[in-house]
Amino acid sequence: MVTYYAASPELAGAINTYAEYLKAETLSVELIQEVAPPEAATASDQFDGEGLTIGLVKAEASPAALNEVVLEHPGARAEHSVTKEQLMTAMMEDLLAEQRALLSAMVPAGHTPSVRAAHVEALLAVQQAQMKALLHEQQAAMASLVSGGRKRVKAGLVPAPKSGAKKAAKKAGSKKTAKKTAKNAIAKKAAKKTAKKAVKKAAAKAAKKAGKKTAKKAAKKTARR
Repeated sequence: MVTYYAASPELAGAINTYAEYLKAETLSVELIQEVAPPEAATASDQFDGEGLTIGLVKAEASPAALNEVVLEHPGARAEHSVTKEQLMTAMMEDLLAEQRALLSAMVPAGHTPSVRAAHVEALLAVQQAQMKALLHEQQAAMASLVSGGRKRVKAGLVPAPKSGAKKAAKKAGSKKTAKKTAKNAIAKKAAKKTAKKAVKKAAAKAAKKAGKKTAKKAAKKTARR
């Protein structure tokens, strides 16, 4: 049997490294890294980001040698009633199964798609649990806030309603009016004081002037005598 293969770079390197072992296990005369010829029986597989396509072609050998290989292979069916094509097909299926098993064994533990899928599912479950816990905490906090607000309303600790606000505004307006009235009264009182002072000054000046006139008259009378 001649085995042709086309694989991804990393997988091709592994096949080249273990070429002798793989030839012995798959009963291949040669392992050729090329595209299989049209007459080859081919199969492809994808796993863990790697790809492999193999083609099996009958090696040039005598019929006796071929029969010997078929009979010695543990997976072959040595039945005289089957045709040679059926024997070849069965042998290729067995070889493909063995190669899949060998390639799967080369994949490091913990890097298979099933393991990674289980890991992702576990991470998603943890995240969902965390989100549920956070949502529960937020709901509890909102309920506490609502309950506290209701208690403050009952205790009269909430802000005054609109009617109370209007009363407070009116009260504030009346206070402003009272202040203005007091200021006006003080201003009027100050004006009265100023007016009184002015009147007193004017009266004093008039009295002083009148005294001077009287003194002049008295002096004139005295001079005439």
